Amino acid sequence: MLQMARTSIRYKDVECSLVEYESEGVWCYSFRIDHKVVSGRTETRLEALAKRRAQMRIDREIKSREQR
Repeated sequence: MLQMARTSIRYKDVECSLVEYESEGVWCYSFRIDHKVVSGRTETRLEALAKRRAQMRIDREIKSREQR
């Protein structure tokens, strides 16, 4: 897979990096909360939607930590 675009966002004091790969519409994201690195991928052609999905994942991780 060849990298096409790279961007980063800051959401709720969490720095998240997103990378779009050549296979159309595949975005990979990674971020760290406490000492845990979380990564994943989402399929969309829209950068804004990829960012939103990464934000939703950050929300899930924060919520699961609060419930402990």
